[in-house]
Amino acid sequence: MSATKLWLILLAVGSFLAADGFVLRRMWSENIFWTLLTAVLIGAAVLYGIVLLYAFPLLARFENTTFGILKTAFLVGVRYLFCTLLMAAIYGIMGYVIVFVFTPAFLLGMGFCGHGGGCRPPHHHGRCLGGCHRRAGFQLLPQRQC
Repeated sequence: MSATKLWLILLAVGSFLAADGFVLRRMWSENIFWTLLTAVLIGAAVLYGIVLLYAFPLLARFENTTFGILKTAFLVGVRYLFCTLLMAAIYGIMGYVIVFVFTPAFLLGMGFCGHGGGCRPPHHHGRCLGGCHRRAGFQLLPQRQC
């Protein structure tokens, strides 16, 4: 249920940003107001992309409220900006390969993206960061038995 609520929220925000971009492109002029409004829209789209990269992996691993998932996705994406850029680059490269080079690569592409974009935050003195997650209000999901 929380996954449905999360993707509906992200779909609504993404649709709003896309519609706003379409309207701005149609109505844009050389006025400073339109330039500033376009800059704000581009900034919001970048932040939306950062949240989109991390929201569903966080939801799959931790239990938290929908707002908590979105907030943590934003904070992790900004905190580990290099990893975020690396993940976005890997997804972009795989998208290019799937569309222009070898279409059947989509069968293995998402697995490559998940493995290649697995940039992890550093461990502190050999300890896992699980304690930090619990202090932030997250509960680790129980490990699944094979």
